[in-house]
Amino acid sequence: DGNEEISCAELAKTAGTIPWEITTRIGARVRRVYV
Repeated sequence: DGNEEISCAELAKTAGTIPWEITTRIGARVRRVYV
């Protein structure tokens, strides 16, 4: 229904890294939504 979310922690765990690495390596072309 479009309401699913993947947390930064989940993504980091799947990628074998830490959440900080995920959030700091996002490229400049990626649209950011601040909440």
